[in-house]
Amino acid sequence: MLPILFLSPMQSMADHAQEVARQMGIDIHVKVAGDAEALDAVRAYPGIEVVVSRGGLAEIVQQLPDLSVVEIAMSPNELLANMSALTAQGIRRIGIVSRANLFMGAVGDFHIQDVEVRFRPQSDEEGIRSTVKKFVAEGVEAIIGCRVAFETARERGITAIFLQSGPVSIRKALEALADYMHLHSDGLRLTIEEDEGLVTVGLAVDSGRPVPIRQGVELALGFIHRSLHQLLGRSWRPRAISFTHAAPARRDAHRRFFGTNVEFGQDCNAIVCFARDLDAAVPTSDPAIARQIQRYLDAVAPRRNATMRDNARECIYLTLPSGLCSADRVAQHLGVDRRTLHRHLAREGETFSSLLDAVRVELATRYIGDRDRPLASVAELLGFSALSAFSRWFRSRFGYSVSQWRHSASGAAMPPTRLSSRSPAPTASPPRRR
Repeated sequence: MLPILFLSPMQSMADHAQEVARQMGIDIHVKVAGDAEALDAVRAYPGIEVVVSRGGLAEIVQQLPDLSVVEIAMSPNELLANMSALTAQGIRRIGIVSRANLFMGAVGDFHIQDVEVRFRPQSDEEGIRSTVKKFVAEGVEAIIGCRVAFETARERGITAIFLQSGPVSIRKALEALADYMHLHSDGLRLTIEEDEGLVTVGLAVDSGRPVPIRQGVELALGFIHRSLHQLLGRSWRPRAISFTHAAPARRDAHRRFFGTNVEFGQDCNAIVCFARDLDAAVPTSDPAIARQIQRYLDAVAPRRNATMRDNARECIYLTLPSGLCSADRVAQHLGVDRRTLHRHLAREGETFSSLLDAVRVELATRYIGDRDRPLASVAELLGFSALSAFSRWFRSRFGYSVSQWRHSASGAAMPPTRLSSRSPAPTASPPRRR
């Protein structure tokens, strides 16, 4: 990992950075310095390649050559939380003063109901001090800002809040997990969908071949649930848990672990919870360290051997249950036109139809093993417009009907022949009863 220096304007922020780094097992240097000491502080660490800082400190450090500087910008959640705390005290005139890069260029006066908020980004410390003094003279009751604004306001005897680096939300953490899940396993896909105040965290497993995945799915969803439970507190409970596979003989263990009713034979593997739960802050997060980690993950995130076939297969897998899977839609998702998609697949000895067929084979072997799942539901999940179309496809692909398979398989979930997108349609008989 690159040598990192976290340059902080306040000791409290430095302490927080050290604690987060310790919890994450990351070795970083942390230094508290004002604007005047910033350059000397960095020079005291000759092996440093990356400096993480904010506001005026970040601007000053950028003067040094051959050094990467990661700037911390203020998050909307951080600002709104501070404003809410002030208004709860009856304060109605708030001034927000800091370096321009901390506000991403925000400037102006705003009124939120009976609360007046003034944004005044400044280019230097003297501008910050004079602006705070002017605000105090004009009757501003509280200041939110950088270290200089905070100290100037306190000297003038009015309420002041120092802009700490706010924590990220649990939703952001999950979105990052979804983006980088493939680094842990190429076969795992995490999706996050919100509708009318509820969020569905869905898990898909693309193993590339028809194999049993029940244990892996339950383990992965259990890990996500346990992570949410630790972040949101012991009292948190999801609204619902669902699995695509059939229910076990007893559901007691699942109910105890998840703390809620668990449904089986559903359309997706998912955790459903309130959207407001995921908007809660992660208390131990630090945007500075998180951004550096993201830079590292972005460097290794592209799958080393990913091909157009791999990417197209993933798109098919994720869009098939929606009934919207088509060559045009997959090509659009991959940022190419349909002809380009077909051309790339042809170079790899594939067609869109062969990939679609292979994904359907893999999913079909999972779904039909659940005898309680209606065949109409299976047909819909595989993207068929009618049960009759699914039945014809299944017979042509496996050599026998779904009913024959279910009758003869005695609960087995896989056809007797391993299939791939290049395999011819099998003609083997259904497995015999044991």
